[in-house]
Amino acid sequence: NGRMYIYHTTTHNNTVPKGSSIVAVSEDDGSTFRYLYDFSKLFFITVSVVEVDLAQWNGFPQDSGNGLVIFGSGTYRKSYVRLAFQPADSIEMPQSLRYFAGLDQTGMPQWSAHEKDAIPLTSQPCVGEFSVTYNQFLHKWLMLYNCDNPRGINFSTADQPWGPWSEPQVLFDPWKDGGYCHFMHVDWQFRHCDNVHDPGRENEWGGEYGPYQFEDLATGNDSTTTIYFTMSTWNPYTVVLMKSTLKLVSLPTSVEDTNLTSPARFVLWQNYPNPFNPTTSIRYELPRRVRVHLTILNLLGEEVRSLVDEFQEAGSHRVQWDGKDDKGRELSSGVYLYRLKAGGLTLVKKMVFMK
Repeated sequence: NGRMYIYHTTTHNNTVPKGSSIVAVSEDDGSTFRYLYDFSKLFFITVSVVEVDLAQWNGFPQDSGNGLVIFGSGTYRKSYVRLAFQPADSIEMPQSLRYFAGLDQTGMPQWSAHEKDAIPLTSQPCVGEFSVTYNQFLHKWLMLYNCDNPRGINFSTADQPWGPWSEPQVLFDPWKDGGYCHFMHVDWQFRHCDNVHDPGRENEWGGEYGPYQFEDLATGNDSTTTIYFTMSTWNPYTVVLMKSTLKLVSLPTSVEDTNLTSPARFVLWQNYPNPFNPTTSIRYELPRRVRVHLTILNLLGEEVRSLVDEFQEAGSHRVQWDGKDDKGRELSSGVYLYRLKAGGLTLVKKMVFMK
């Protein structure tokens, strides 16, 4: 329609870095903007928006025209990522927003008119700045974000915008990938290896944040893609252009495929089948005798079932879950987390229970 729309994060104060977001429009090529409406004060304070042709996707509230796939985070750097949808031609109407509220018994997305019903897509409650694109070469949704655990610029992928999303992998590690001692400052009390600090901040660490992808610049094929994104740093405050190449790899489909007689490390495998009904199998490996806690959590992080709480010997282990809580009650359909705590490590994966 010849207009430019922006989602703007605002309401900064001494206690809240980012408290709300609004939608505004420009009709003069960005010279001025007019406020349209409050977008969020809850889960969509920071957003990443992808426009899609709805004829190519199943599961959205609308099946024709163009749609806005809106990913959002809430409390600054203490938030999960959630999902919303809006018809592109209704961007000026907040009542047209719909929020992803889980999957029904057939595995189809459910949408709510209420933001409070939006459920987390990932198991990482650390997201602040982030960006999501659809990579046409790998045919996957790609999310980049900064986090402290694991530290760095992380990425996750999914076949559908509502997931399930893969566990995070580190795309940029400030030590391993040449950030520190080069364009990111190292505290001189730790090591004097650079002079790139802001004035008077010689003894303060630099850091990385804000990975924003350029979707149209990605190149590749069905197994490999090269992506481009900007990344911000503090101390010094600057923006750098980054390039990364991602490759799809085939993982072993069973413990036997690894050809290992004794596990070399702690491993938590993806459950199978997934999605599942009525039962699924969870496998894990222990490199030594250790106390094991294997639990099922809902997306609020609440424990609903304890599967293992005992010492176990080194080797491969398998546990069945029947979709019930500790009291024997069948749980509702949806996304659940399973968490392995052993040897001082915590490993978490997602699964989908479908009735």
